Amino acid sequence: MVLAALDATDAAAPVLDRAASLARAFALPLHIVHVVATAPVEGPFLTGDLDGGTGLDLLSLDTAEALRAGLHESWVEHLGATREDLSTAGLDVTAAVLDAGLDTIAETIAHEAETRGAAWIVVGSHGHGVLHDVFFGDTDRALVREAPCPVVVVPVDDSGESEDRPAA
Repeated sequence: MVLAALDATDAAAPVLDRAASLARAFALPLHIVHVVATAPVEGPFLTGDLDGGTGLDLLSLDTAEALRAGLHESWVEHLGATREDLSTAGLDVTAAVLDAGLDTIAETIAHEAETRGAAWIVVGSHGHGVLHDVFFGDTDRALVREAPCPVVVVPVDDSGESEDRPAA
């Protein structure tokens, strides 16, 4: 099985294309996942301009949970539609939205891959740099360290296009 881990960026399309190509080439099923961070969160967040000026709002646990639930549901719908499209194209496809709980996104993906016996994991990488990684994490590199199987990292440029590189 090929596991494609999609995020909410422009990297999702090239990752899905590469994962579908692998699944077709090796006659394997494709499992598409998106991980939603679910650790309890409460406190000030930069939310744009919800409070009328400062851009800093205090979210209660109830509000944070309602936002997560809405995000979870929208991903369920999105992955369901994607699964149907790929199934119509002849692939054996399953999809799931995973809740990370207190685990990292990389740990959650690695656990799903191990549980389902994945042959490959396919993820995208934007290559933002060290400062971005310090504040927002570095899922692709952490996954390479933690995964129970090979990880295909699809480099994606700022426009969302796959940076195809010749094979070594």
